[in-house]
Amino acid sequence: MNRGIVWTARRCLQTSRGLMNEMEDTLKNKITASLNPSQVKVTDQSGGCGTAFMIEVESEQFEGLRTIKQHKLVQSAIKEEIPSIHAITFRTSTPSSE
Repeated sequence: MNRGIVWTARRCLQTSRGLMNEMEDTLKNKITASLNPSQVKVTDQSGGCGTAFMIEVESEQFEGLRTIKQHKLVQSAIKEEIPSIHAITFRTSTPSSE
């Protein structure tokens, strides 16, 4: 058996015991503290492994900023967690764009 597969299986087992929810909560809390968003949603898209997330943020702080700058603000808020995440998809908006 491939060692990478074993490691991935172990990681999924660990995350199924609650670490996934912990990571979602950590990401959401850090984004909320940094950007004071009107809405923030963090969704695990990795099938339970906690290695891929969809992060949706609506904040007035994004007003007048290009999408790339909005995403960089979110990345900055969660910079300590990014090394342990395999993939992140961002969707950002302002309250007036809804």
